[in-house]
Amino acid sequence: MGEVYDFFINSYSDYSRVDIVLEFFAFWFGIISVVFAKKQNILVYPTGIICTIITMYLMYKVSLLGHILVNLLYTIISFFGWWNWSRRENNDLVVKVSKFTSNDLSKSLLIFFFIVFTAYLAHDFFATDFEGQIKELDIFTSGIFVTAMWLMANKKIRKLDIMDYRKCNNHSFISF
Repeated sequence: MGEVYDFFINSYSDYSRVDIVLEFFAFWFGIISVVFAKKQNILVYPTGIICTIITMYLMYKVSLLGHILVNLLYTIISFFGWWNWSRRENNDLVVKVSKFTSNDLSKSLLIFFFIVFTAYLAHDFFATDFEGQIKELDIFTSGIFVTAMWLMANKKIRKLDIMDYRKCNNHSFISF
């Protein structure tokens, strides 16, 4: 039990109460944002923006410039998504959920590789020290999440059929 306490509680011993409360709010606004995203509710964006702004402040306090820049990008994409999802023409929403096309794949790959390349250069330029962490994993996940945010802002979906359950002779398989 002591190890669990040390991991979750004692690691905050050097933090101010304000920072702990801010991190708590950032965490919950992030969770709420995911719930709104699942429901395709436009409130995904203001809750996500609150989360990323608080996170940027906390990252600034510990000099994690790379994380600040990624969260700034999330914030910018969130403002774009909020605007894009709320656009109306003749009282109808302009952006509707649409299928992921080969054109979207090209844009997504371009965004992903641009973010990965830029993040890699930023890590080297700012000599980011991850203290035993794997910077490549951080760079890779940043590329994935920025790309996913772009797709969400444009309401793009893709159905990925790992196994089409109708072709499996009444066996139960999960289809995404």
